[in-house]
Amino acid sequence: MFLVVLACSTIRADDPPKADSSKKEFVFDGRFEADAVSIRPLVTGYLTRIPVAEGSVVRAGDVIAEIDPRPYQAKLDRAKAHVEAAIAKTKTATITLDQAKNLAANKVKSANDVAVAQVAADVTTAELEAAKADMTLAQLNLSWTRLTAPSGGRVGRLTSTLGGLLVADEVRPLVTIVDAEQLAVVFYVSEHDLLHFRRDGLDKPKKLTVEVGLSDETGFPHPAEVTFVDTAVNPRTGTIHVRARCENPNGLISPGMSARVRLSVPTAK
Repeated sequence: MFLVVLACSTIRADDPPKADSSKKEFVFDGRFEADAVSIRPLVTGYLTRIPVAEGSVVRAGDVIAEIDPRPYQAKLDRAKAHVEAAIAKTKTATITLDQAKNLAANKVKSANDVAVAQVAADVTTAELEAAKADMTLAQLNLSWTRLTAPSGGRVGRLTSTLGGLLVADEVRPLVTIVDAEQLAVVFYVSEHDLLHFRRDGLDKPKKLTVEVGLSDETGFPHPAEVTFVDTAVNPRTGTIHVRARCENPNGLISPGMSARVRLSVPTAK
């Protein structure tokens, strides 16, 4: 989430008279934020393909970038060969163990010989499991050469270009994907107003009507729905964090924009 620092306001004196006397309205300053996912490489390699453009819209699962897969394909091929070799060793050890058991039954070999053959068979079984684990890891590393979008959104600025070296788990992300179709407007309610809402039983999200206006608008034409009210008041500011969901189908609103938030509550009868 984007870092948001906001100030809270109560009812403004210059607000126009309220036509609906059955509701009491409060206006707060707020700011829009959006869900953002940072994409970082999980393996190291050179960037060979970027099928998306900065600012384009992607869906979940779309390929954002590709790292040269050849070294990881070679490691996977080698891991598969190790698995095949381990399978062959396991079969040989099993045959040897069965022979030792048969010879021991005919008093040709001792119980100690059987025990040694059993240990050898157990070792090959463990080696096979280790080889399979190495193969699984090699498959994962190969799959990680394709960086995909975990969710839909708009592609931000790319921090590398074709041929650039990407390092696994580096701090700086390759790109950030922002879901700007559904934004959250964040605002802060004063302790005084919060107590008022709670005394009237109106502190639950579904009981609050929220409308949002942009900086160039005189009214509040954008409906919103409260989705989160924090559990504690900030002792430094005396306010509580509130978040409301606001649709943005036309892309008019960008994360970080300021907002005027009108909160309407029924008046006590």
